[in-house]
Amino acid sequence: ARKVFAVAEKSLSATCTIGLARYNADTEDLHDLIIKAQKSYLNGVNQGGNRTILPELDEDAEGHRAGDTVYIKKIKGALMQDNFRLVFQPVASLGGRSQQMFDVLLRMVDGGREIMPATFLPPARRNGLMKTIDRWVIRNAIRFCSEHQPAGLFIRLSTDSILDATLAPWIGQQVAEGNVSPRALIFQITEADIEARLLDAKNLATSLKSLGCAVALEHFGVTQQPLRTLEHVPLDYLKIDGSLMEGIATDKELQAKVNEYIDTAKDKKIATVAERVEDANTMAVLWSLGIEYIQGFYVQGPEEIVLEDDGMM
Repeated sequence: ARKVFAVAEKSLSATCTIGLARYNADTEDLHDLIIKAQKSYLNGVNQGGNRTILPELDEDAEGHRAGDTVYIKKIKGALMQDNFRLVFQPVASLGGRSQQMFDVLLRMVDGGREIMPATFLPPARRNGLMKTIDRWVIRNAIRFCSEHQPAGLFIRLSTDSILDATLAPWIGQQVAEGNVSPRALIFQITEADIEARLLDAKNLATSLKSLGCAVALEHFGVTQQPLRTLEHVPLDYLKIDGSLMEGIATDKELQAKVNEYIDTAKDKKIATVAERVEDANTMAVLWSLGIEYIQGFYVQGPEEIVLEDDGMM
């Protein structure tokens, strides 16, 4: 920042922001480290840049191991005893469409107590259980489609599932056996996962679309060059990150940024969804910008629908 560089007839100064992540051989894999370093970098940018960010350790290795031992047992028990539950948050159309669309969320029930995913998914990721959990969710989402026939269910895929070459053929088999429209299944991949695993994400998205399923990119707009992602992965829906909804009702610069995302998506015939819409003013601004769908507590919170066992498990 203190040095001035001469470039042709112009001069400029430059700064650098560095995002770091601590490596722990017992608990971390490369993808988790990349995501943590990226979050550190974005945190540094949001603080004004020109700095190095190293987050504090969440827990020590012993704490992870002790906590994981407890939750691995709970997670495996929930998978075997069907103690997971799906909840469905409506995705509302701002264009007057009456179709029913939902974002699929997961809960774990332990002794009558509902456990949120932020508690049990981190140990599941650290211990290689995400592919199994994802498949439980997909099977039950297909079951929900068969019974309730929604227009669309947004289903999240973990990093492990993105890397699983057997997932798309398995989904095709489940769709055929469930006798549902594959178009009702909208598989979500995060922007961070696509950046870290671009080729794998592209291959999976292409395979899912060949089955007739739809593909969504969620948490869009939080990286430095988000529009570049749209050039590589075939998408049907673009879910703009909820952090960009905070203050958008009065922030003209933020409105311009989101408007650029919407216009680019429309040019590519990708439908747009705004995440975490919490009030009427935000909804009104999003409608004026041309957003097609919204979700959040202003629309409705997640609703639990308990599915009876019919042998699909």
